[in-house]
Amino acid sequence: MEQLPVKMLGISNVTAEQIETLCDFATVKPSFVQNRCFAQLGWDSDVRRVCEANGIIYQGFSLLTANVRELASPSIRRIAAAHQVGVAQIVFAFALHVGMVCLTGTTDAQHMTEDLAAREIELSKGEIEIISRC
Repeated sequence: MEQLPVKMLGISNVTAEQIETLCDFATVKPSFVQNRCFAQLGWDSDVRRVCEANGIIYQGFSLLTANVRELASPSIRRIAAAHQVGVAQIVFAFALHVGMVCLTGTTDAQHMTEDLAAREIELSKGEIEIISRC
């Protein structure tokens, strides 16, 4: 039996409105949206909401480098200290909690281990709200 090719489309650096427009007329909807994710823009919440409504996987990149000021905030540092982890792990734990696939890159084995350990961090609703507002 011949297997039909899987049609998957990924798009990057788009707004919520652009995704909605594309989904309205596209024969093949995007499977993935990959955006640079800024805390000061609400962690791309509008785009993530449209993705969720349309069954699209949201991938956030530059979670650390796009948010240097926010990572230095006393509130995120307090949350990291309370969990005895680094701020990068807190940001990745937050991103996973709100439904993002975290795209990160490192060649440092210790950073890889720490990044993966973010899956084990249980943030409270209050902590999620604090990070959401950074």
